[in-house]
Amino acid sequence: MIIVIFFINLFKQIKFLEIMKTNLFLSFLILVFIGCTSENVEPITYESPNLQDQQINIEKYNDPVFIKGKLQSFSNSNKEFVIFSQLNNKKHIFYIKGLSTKALAKLQHQDINSLDYLDHGILLSKNIFFGVKENIDNQLRQDVKKLAVANFANEDVNIIGHIWFSEDFPLYEEITPERIKSFDEVESFLNQERAQFTLCSSGGEGSTGCSITSPHTGCSVSCGSGYYACCNDGLFSGPSCQCLENE
Repeated sequence: MIIVIFFINLFKQIKFLEIMKTNLFLSFLILVFIGCTSENVEPITYESPNLQDQQINIEKYNDPVFIKGKLQSFSNSNKEFVIFSQLNNKKHIFYIKGLSTKALAKLQHQDINSLDYLDHGILLSKNIFFGVKENIDNQLRQDVKKLAVANFANEDVNIIGHIWFSEDFPLYEEITPERIKSFDEVESFLNQERAQFTLCSSGGEGSTGCSITSPHTGCSVSCGSGYYACCNDGLFSGPSCQCLENE
């Protein structure tokens, strides 16, 4: 009888150990899965060969940017739509002016998981393209079709801008979505310590777009009807890219 009880207890202990091993294995799988999915959320840049495979002439563009991953976005009181990303030791700010009320409302309720920026146009989540109408040529239209899903939506806007900062920029830590959103427009945030330049290092009256870079920051802008592009190297305050109203 004692021997029977001994084997029963031994059997119970073995079953308990087997259950513990199974639970530990399942816990390990869950942790691996969580780790993998969290990495996929982080924005990453596309490799240029992917674009070459799609027969896109990347050298045509002055300031192209391609980002994949969940992006932060919001609108400000001036009805600009702003996209923010931090990757590869850089912070990127993209802004779109002149959106229709309907498009702005739709974007505020849509997660953006990719961004393709090609100077005069910006493709979001592969399914909606915003372009400065007067500045879009046939090459850009064809390139967007190669990057976008079938039957993608598109809308004309007045201004599209891009600014980036490397981690060596003195005020890098202060560039956050919350701080940007506290201003009525992106240019107000950028020009806190800058005067509005009317002398242009590149661009100038009659120009529809321009770009400029320095070691730690750079910008580009595309301007529609009623504006001209003005980029200044900002010897003391850093580069500035703006759309100024025609006189």
